[in-house]
Amino acid sequence: MVFQTEDNSGNESDEYTLIVDVSHDYAVKTNSIEDLSLEEMLSVSPNPTTGLVNVNVNLPENEVINIAIYNTMGQEVVNVKNGKISNGTYTVSLENQTNGIYYVRMSLKGAIVTKKVILNK
Repeated sequence: MVFQTEDNSGNESDEYTLIVDVSHDYAVKTNSIEDLSLEEMLSVSPNPTTGLVNVNVNLPENEVINIAIYNTMGQEVVNVKNGKISNGTYTVSLENQTNGIYYVRMSLKGAIVTKKVILNK
């Protein structure tokens, strides 16, 4: 397929060809992080909460992850876990925070999973 780009001034680039090689053999992976949907990897309960939140991580293998809780301004209010883990439940206190919406954010392998939690004391 031949492409050509144009800048904001209307100047056109030289034509170029994009070649995509799809000759690689792909194997189905099992029991790996790719087998789970992002939504299955992180859950939060109870929601809404009065202060204590259980952050449940469901990974099939040890992974380096970062889990933190942020307020609606994007400020980190609690660093839950940093490092290599598999499955686990982490109980986090939001009792020193004001009522409102918070986001539990887990990042791993370039992917980000976010869950909303409501604090209502």
